[in-house]
Amino acid sequence: MRTLRYWKVILALVVVGVCGGLLGAAAALKLENQRQARRARGGVAGEWFRDRLVSQLQLTPEQAAAVGPILDRNGAELRSIVTNAVAQATQVGRRMDAEMRPLLTPDQQQRLDELTQRRERLREQWLNGERLSREQRERLRERLRQWWAERTNPPPALPGPK
Repeated sequence: MRTLRYWKVILALVVVGVCGGLLGAAAALKLENQRQARRARGGVAGEWFRDRLVSQLQLTPEQAAAVGPILDRNGAELRSIVTNAVAQATQVGRRMDAEMRPLLTPDQQQRLDELTQRRERLREQWLNGERLSREQRERLRERLRQWWAERTNPPPALPGPK
């Protein structure tokens, strides 16, 4: 009698586990399908750009509907250009690393390898559609602001020998 209760409990746990797994798999498939549909439409960035454009230009619903196909058609071409540019930039970066490597000490070569691996991970994330977190975007914006400030307001020249 007692063994029967144990088996009932075990069977109930197995059923709950299987049902949970099936529900989890169904949810994961649904999310992946939504993600792929978003990518096909231009991704989150495409939706964000479209919404921002509609808002900033204060487009009427009719205008927004007419602009949509234009953005879709040209957005695919722009994504293609960006993807090709990223591939070309990667090739140039690898060539640059190969040319610099003989000039570096072993420690510097190791650091270059770490930087290269980091760059490759970021590239892979971008190609996989992974976007920057809010903190990463803010850090990037700040670095770009600093870089731009240095370019537009170069530091004063150091006084030369007298």
